[in-house]
Amino acid sequence: AHQEQAEWEQSAQYFWRALEAHPCAYQCYLAFAQMLKARGEQPQLSEALLELAFQKVLADEDSLESFRNDFAACRTKRDGSDKVLADLSDPAMLELLVAELRKRRSAGPQNVTDRLRPYRLAHEVQYSALEGLDRRTVDQVLQYGAACAPVLIGVLRGWSHGDLPPEDDLPAEASLALLGEIGDPAFLPAVLEFLQAEEDWVREAAQWAVGRMAEKHPQQTSAAIREAGKDATPEFRCCLAEMLSMLPDLEGLRDTLFGLLDGLERVKNKKLREVLFLLVTSAILETQGSGARAMVLALIARFSPVLSKKTRELSLAPAAAPEAIAGPPRPSIYEMCTPPAEDEDFEEPLEAVRRPRPQRNEPCWCGSGKKYKKCHLLLDEEAERRPAEAPAPELAASAADPKSIENRLRRRLVAFVERELSKRELADAISECFGRSLPFDAEPSSMVLMDWLIHDHALPRFGRPAIVEFLERNRSNLTAQECRLLEQWSGSRFSLFEVERIEPGAGIEVRDLLIGDSFFVHDVSSSNTLVRWDCILSRVIDCETRKEFSADGLLVPLSIRERLLDWIGHSKSHSRLDWAEYLRANSHRLRRKVTELSEEWRDSIRFANAEGDALVFSKAVYEAADEPALVKSLEAFEVIQRNPSSGFDWFEEPAAGERPTRLLGGLRLKGRRLVLECNSRQRLARGRKMLEPLAPGILIHKRDEFTSAQAAIRKSGSAPAPPEKNPIPFEIQQQLLTKYKDKHYGQWPDTPLPALGGKTPREAMRTRGGREQVLTLVKLLENTEEHNRQAGEPWYDFSKLKASLGVEL
Repeated sequence: AHQEQAEWEQSAQYFWRALEAHPCAYQCYLAFAQMLKARGEQPQLSEALLELAFQKVLADEDSLESFRNDFAACRTKRDGSDKVLADLSDPAMLELLVAELRKRRSAGPQNVTDRLRPYRLAHEVQYSALEGLDRRTVDQVLQYGAACAPVLIGVLRGWSHGDLPPEDDLPAEASLALLGEIGDPAFLPAVLEFLQAEEDWVREAAQWAVGRMAEKHPQQTSAAIREAGKDATPEFRCCLAEMLSMLPDLEGLRDTLFGLLDGLERVKNKKLREVLFLLVTSAILETQGSGARAMVLALIARFSPVLSKKTRELSLAPAAAPEAIAGPPRPSIYEMCTPPAEDEDFEEPLEAVRRPRPQRNEPCWCGSGKKYKKCHLLLDEEAERRPAEAPAPELAASAADPKSIENRLRRRLVAFVERELSKRELADAISECFGRSLPFDAEPSSMVLMDWLIHDHALPRFGRPAIVEFLERNRSNLTAQECRLLEQWSGSRFSLFEVERIEPGAGIEVRDLLIGDSFFVHDVSSSNTLVRWDCILSRVIDCETRKEFSADGLLVPLSIRERLLDWIGHSKSHSRLDWAEYLRANSHRLRRKVTELSEEWRDSIRFANAEGDALVFSKAVYEAADEPALVKSLEAFEVIQRNPSSGFDWFEEPAAGERPTRLLGGLRLKGRRLVLECNSRQRLARGRKMLEPLAPGILIHKRDEFTSAQAAIRKSGSAPAPPEKNPIPFEIQQQLLTKYKDKHYGQWPDTPLPALGGKTPREAMRTRGGREQVLTLVKLLENTEEHNRQAGEPWYDFSKLKASLGVEL
């Protein structure tokens, strides 16, 4: 009996922990209530848990459907109570039962009220937050903050795991704000995670919460942020740097910012590495006063080998004046959790209408001091959708910011797709889009997947892409501008583009390699990362007066470009579709084909060593029976020399009277384990033949290991390690490179090349096909040097070569 009681108490504790971790779902409440009922213990607690469970079932259609499926089998049970429970698949009966349980709640014992109060308040946050929390709820959460905080974290967990409706982020925003106002630094790590949230409102609520905690507990907050930055991903460190720039008075801020750059040289993604450095140095310049510039200079000196020249220059750009970056006063907890009061008779003043629409995080135009999103954003959006009668010319001229309208329309399209697709349809779409080898980001939120679902994929029940279906369903509720945008977007072009011209800070001019026309794409990011002759597979859409890329472009290696073009041409000719139809039907296949051809090209490369043998990383592993004797034997052998840093080196046997100079392999001795390493199977066999008679009875061969060059490349990934700092000054490197390549490419036009079928470039230029081959080679050479130049490395100008061949690009 004692053991049974102990197991019962352990089960109850398990359920309380489960409720704290997952307070948003009905299942734990229901299972706990059923367990209590089966034991005949704490009936008031059992009823209170049932009330919460059924409230959650009624509040969410997905939960109601899941509830019906879970308990369909209960209809066959004989027990009367189970029969009643099975009949509760009818929402009307559920509502009656909830009402009855609520009546009984007032008569319940105080210990049940106290125990379930955090969960009842969390339920209000979960659902009432859709319209905003009232002050009474906010005050109660704060009054019982110590008990409510862990459950609020559970609400955040439920939101991030998709247990809440995906289009509603207010429960997460309210939970974060309440945690910030409660102010316990113990919960700061959970809040910091949401600094990376994709939804702006949630991310801003996390920033508000961290700032509030810093006001109440500056020392503990600083320590928690510093700890969170250790071993964090570069992306998360970027978020922390942005957050810290908003906390100029935080204790130990300088050391915390410096800590975010620890290990910067190990960040393989160059763009991410430089963004992190710029965010940290910007925060230093904004918060550290007169000594900030000296701090940044010290950081530049420390990390100069892994930073581009442009980043080093940008990091010293002067910070904005405080008055220029000052935002509106910090909202109160009630403003974060409750919507503004709305006056039904409100009339918008004419002068306010004429003013440009503010961004959602800017102060509202009405002068309330609140953020626009917290004040008149919803009213303005609704007003835009109401048909106007003969608007005055000056009012028509004051249309909302086009970029804001486009972003809002894109969010509505994404929400439409997520709402309309069933789980089975979504799984099928992911499989079709990415094929057999799903990438790490093959999730419903993947930008590539969502772009394809919106523009190209036609669900059988729609018979057309989602963007067309959305437009036809909602045309009467959309403004003329929104309809026009959707019509333009539905005619978007997915194709293979070649970069012809770069306009830094503005965009790029591209040529469609499939259709043939050229145009300018307004994309600042591409203008800063791409170079001339880069080839990109992407979608271009019209946005009123400009063209933009709509999703992540895929950079196509120039080494496979011609093969890709050949495959596309062959595929289209068999499809009997025009270009627009073909590209819409095959955009996802084109992406997969780029990956396939890149892997084929990589695997086709033949690596060879100096003897002409295939490059294979080869090892022979031995066990040494007598380590001192082995070392003595190795040191006595002429072609084996000790290497202080790595063991022994094995050299080619030299000619008479000469020292060995050609390295054939390495010998690594650790304890009783000896490893012979070579770069081919042939060398390994040769090394074993030399080594084993050298130490007979001492070496015991265990195994051989072989790794092809291609497999080593696949295993190491495509990102190279950061280059070591070259001790030669850049100017000298540039002079040496130019001198060497002037000589090489001065002879190149008259050198027979395998890529041209044995012809020289000058000979190949005499035919149309040969000329195209030469132009492709020159573009490949020029593109490589442009990437070197952009990376701040020595590069070569091919103007002389192009003039010699009579080529203009």
